[in-house]
Amino acid sequence: MKRESILFYMAAGKIYLYLLNSKKEYKFKTDTSLFFECGEISNVARCRDAITKIMTKMHFGIYYLKPNFTVLYNDVCWGDTKFLYRTVLDVIGFNEIKFVPLSKLISKIRDDENLVVSDGDYYTLPKRGEKMKSLKSIEFEPIIIGKKDDKHVHYADIDIIYGTFKSCFTKGSNYDMIDVGDDEC
Repeated sequence: MKRESILFYMAAGKIYLYLLNSKKEYKFKTDTSLFFECGEISNVARCRDAITKIMTKMHFGIYYLKPNFTVLYNDVCWGDTKFLYRTVLDVIGFNEIKFVPLSKLISKIRDDENLVVSDGDYYTLPKRGEKMKSLKSIEFEPIIIGKKDDKHVHYADIDIIYGTFKSCFTKGSNYDMIDVGDDEC
């Protein structure tokens, strides 16, 4: 039995999982507002409950050894996001966990100083290391990823970030963006 490798990404309203060895993809629409705020885990207990329910739906159980996780996370953060992901995913019992910072992945889509990631009710400015609640607060002409916007240049595909993340591991070996260190945000 081969140890499964799982790509994991959480966004506002969705949790994405891709099992690399099994080549199975799961996209779960869920109310993340109870435990996920501004791209960060805000309530560990509720997030663990949501992950447990998802794993039950996937029938993820005794047939799998402790999996290896690669987590795409928003590295423009206010807390120790890596620790929170480790704590939440510990309910599954992982073998190892690696992290891919959003700011590195975004440059694979478009490397631009004015890039803004929209996820629900907030905006991340990865090149500037800031988060905003409103586009009105931004003092430059943004290029928006993840939201349709008729006033600005945008990538309307809300799954473009996840799709880029997945393609780095399924269509090539762009492992250079993995951050395996234990450094804090």
